[in-house]
Amino acid sequence: MVWDITPYMYLSSKIQCQNNMGPSQRFHFPSLPVVPARADPEFILVSFSLILFVFLNLTSPKIPQFPFTKMAPTILHLRSETKHLEHRSALTPATTAELIKAGYIVNVERSPERIFDDEEFEKAGATLVPEHSWVDAPKEHIIVGLKELEEEDFPLKHVHVQFAHCYKQQAGWENVLARFPRGGGTLLDLEFLVDEHGRRVAAFGFHAGFAGAALALEVWAWQLNHSEPFPGVESYPNEDALIADVQKAVKEGVAKAGRLPRVIVIGARGRCGSGAVSALKKAGIPDENILDWDMAETAKGGPFKEITDSDIFVNCIYLTSKIPNFVNKESLQVPDRQLRVVCDVSADTTSPFTPVPIYTVATTFDKPTVPVDGLASGPPLSVISIDHLPSLLPREASEAFSHDLLPSLLTLNDWQNSPVWARAKKLFDEKVATLPESALQK
Repeated sequence: MVWDITPYMYLSSKIQCQNNMGPSQRFHFPSLPVVPARADPEFILVSFSLILFVFLNLTSPKIPQFPFTKMAPTILHLRSETKHLEHRSALTPATTAELIKAGYIVNVERSPERIFDDEEFEKAGATLVPEHSWVDAPKEHIIVGLKELEEEDFPLKHVHVQFAHCYKQQAGWENVLARFPRGGGTLLDLEFLVDEHGRRVAAFGFHAGFAGAALALEVWAWQLNHSEPFPGVESYPNEDALIADVQKAVKEGVAKAGRLPRVIVIGARGRCGSGAVSALKKAGIPDENILDWDMAETAKGGPFKEITDSDIFVNCIYLTSKIPNFVNKESLQVPDRQLRVVCDVSADTTSPFTPVPIYTVATTFDKPTVPVDGLASGPPLSVISIDHLPSLLPREASEAFSHDLLPSLLTLNDWQNSPVWARAKKLFDEKVATLPESALQK
């Protein structure tokens, strides 16, 4: 350290010092030389400053110097979705910008399907990379996606954040799950990402229910006016455009039936159910035509005749264990059945927990409905079981989901110690422990 000592130049202080000093006055410091009383005050001040500096430098404790290593930033890799007509995204340009601001590096695969243009992510600060490049990304990169990966056999080495649909013993679950332990990778399933109270931190439920109820109204009106299956659908740019089409369809249905449809929504108090009820009301269905049920109404156990008395049934219940069926093939055989459309928003088509075991085929945007065969009487009955319904409104659904997920995403740099991700890892380990040995040996 170097001190720049400027001579003391205040004239009034110099005069005061000279006037106040007597013939025998001295400045005394322990173990230091005596300074003559008649010495120039400027010399005295400079000398005093030097002595004080030496004294403090010798007696002050030294501040220890600790070497440190700067942590490398966490790299997130947003993969392009491969599911047909999947336009949603787990990250949006807005959440990507927040992650980059927090110190993350975000690589975004180019995508022709994603609702957000590649340039929107680039403007947010992300680095654009080729489609499907996640496969060759370094092991420490965290792969962020939405829907399940394509059916392949190669082991997975990364940490994957996505919906995998393999924890409830769906068809082929063991093949999907086993790829992670075989490659030393980890699945952090978005479907089971919960807080300390067991509530999901982010979900597409509202928009799933909204889109499901909207489609159900369109299918109801279509059935009344056409004999051929309901045609394929495409994503809408926004909610207003979807509702305009639904309102038009409802008018056509009412013209044929002479009345508005009666709709029962089970799970109406949850995110999904509230979305369904919202869509019904915006489409012009009055409150008296909406039977909004939840746990209290279903506590007695089904099947429920209120379902077959309705024109449309929207199932918004999310189950992880078996309960009595809401409806089954036997309960549909009543002669006065009015039910024409079932929208199983949960779409647990092959799950043993499904409360709607009247179909076995998952539907798609290309083929939105599947008929229920073997009915003795009554009108035709169609089931909607699209497992990515929110993609009907991809921009709004993605923005809502990613916004809710952001606080958890911001802790991915220490995910092993973050309670939300640690719970997901614990569940992953528990599910892996149930895998048959044959699945791990492939």
